This record gives sequence, C-alpha cells and structure tokens, in this order.
Amino acid sequence: AIHWGRRWAGRAEALSEFTDALEILDRVEGWIRRLPDQRSADAVLDQVLLDQERLCETLGLRERQVDILDRLLARLRGSHDTRRLAEVHRRRGDVFTLLMRFDDAAGSLERAWELVRGLDDPGAERHTLRSMGLLSWHAGRYDEALERVERAVAIGRTRQDEGLVAEFPLLRDPPAEQVVSAHRGAPRCGRAGARRRRS
Repeated sequence: AIHWGRRWAGRAEALSEFTDALEILDRVEGWIRRLPDQRSADAVLDQVLLDQERLCETLGLRERQVDILDRLLARLRGSHDTRRLAEVHRRRGDVFTLLMRFDDAAGSLERAWELVRGLDDPGAERHTLRSMGLLSWHAGRYDEALERVERAVAIGRTRQDEGLVAEFPLLRDPPAEQVVSAHRGAPRCGRAGARRRRS
C-alpha cells in the first residue's frame, strides 16, 4: 500500500493535481507509522515528508513547510546522514527566505553550507550557493547575491550543467552584472512610476 500510495501521489503531481497528491501522501504517512518495524520505515518516512514539503512549496503552504522541516530536523538529530541533513537545512532556508525571515534563513543556510563543504559534492554546494544567493537577492544585498551566484555558475560550468541557468534569474542572459544593476534601479523606477500615476 505504501509503495502504490507513493506512485499514486507521483501520478497526481505529474497531472498538476497537487492537493490530491498531498492528501495521498498524508495517508501514506499514516500507513508508515502503523508499520511494526519503525526502524526500517524511517528512510521511507523521511522521503515522504520531503515530498510533502515540496508539494507544500508548490501550494504556497509556507507554515506547513516549516512544520514538516522542523519535524525532519528533529528526526535527523544525531543522524550520520549528513547529505539529507544538509538538504533539510537548505530547504528550510529557502522557505524562511520566502517568508522574509532573513535571519532564520541565514542560520539554516550557513548550517547547510557547513555540512555540504564536508561532502565533496559539487552539486550540493551549487544548490546551497544558489539558495544563499536567493536570500541575498531578496534581502537587497545584490553584490553579495552576485558573488554567490557567480560561484554557483562556476560549479555549474565545471559540471557542464546548463540547467542551472534556468533555476535562478540572476544566471540568465543578460549577464548577471547587468541584471543586478537593473534591479538596483528597480525600486527607484517603481517610486518614479508611482509618482507619475499620482500626478
């Protein structure tokens, strides 16, 4: 039932039926918790929780995202699964960024960065730098955002990962420096436009 439930959820998600997919995963979580051998079910439950969190992101359920990620952190406390722990901290940083809780986001992402630096995993480093760049961008620290994004780009180029360009707007043409300059001017343009509309 657990296996098929996850497949049904995946099919619903593929059809953009995100609410249905989340409801199915909620049922799957309940089934997992009723298994007699919880130790063997832990890895599956962790993945189901991550899948729930991703769907909550799509649906804009930010507070539930935070709750799920907090539960995952509690479950992973003392774990040797550094890769998953880093992923949870990174995803937690992302949702805090979207909630404009920049101090919380910085704490989570700094912890994620500490963990991925010990993994020898350029892909994980790239994703974390991208998240750190996104935080800097939303916080209005454009020079810092540019520096972090350029480091992520360098890793992506080394890995010949063209998909990175589509993941973060600072990486698209025109060059990142021009985009940062444009966004530095955006607030001023916005105020000027507002004055024109009022006049």
